[in-house]
Amino acid sequence: MHRFYARKSFVEYDRFITACTCLLLGGKVEETPKKLKDVLHQAYQKRFNCSAKDVPDPDSRKFWELREQVLVSERVLLQTLGFELQLEHPYRELLAYIKSVAMPREFAQLAWNFVNDSYRTLVCLQYDHKTVAAAAVALAAAHNQQTVSRAAPRPPARPPALRRARASARWCGRW
Repeated sequence: MHRFYARKSFVEYDRFITACTCLLLGGKVEETPKKLKDVLHQAYQKRFNCSAKDVPDPDSRKFWELREQVLVSERVLLQTLGFELQLEHPYRELLAYIKSVAMPREFAQLAWNFVNDSYRTLVCLQYDHKTVAAAAVALAAAHNQQTVSRAAPRPPARPPALRRARASARWCGRW
């Protein structure tokens, strides 16, 4: 929703419909799709603080209108986001960098907390995942009054298939 409302108006697009749309799309993207009927049913209960029996019947006109609004909103949301739904999170880069400079676990936890806190801001929309990871390390170092040296370049890792092939060749050579 952050990415959508960074480009669109809260006045023009209803938050309830947009939230339902995001839940529906999130399920599709993560390959755990939910039925639109179920998403609307649960969201309606939360929005109006009512019980399951007070939710409009799926065959009613009101429910049909909500359904149509969410389906139209899905197209608008996808177009607004440029169909880019997969985001890279900074955790992998953060851990790789901390391992490369051999920092203690407490330092890693502090940097991890800074990354988590960054998701409560618009930083994740303004900068790429590598920049957020580097900033978290810098903030953790500043907080602990430490300096972090630049990591030495590591030699490229062998592809797993090559490692398996060499191990297999060694094993076969023993027979």
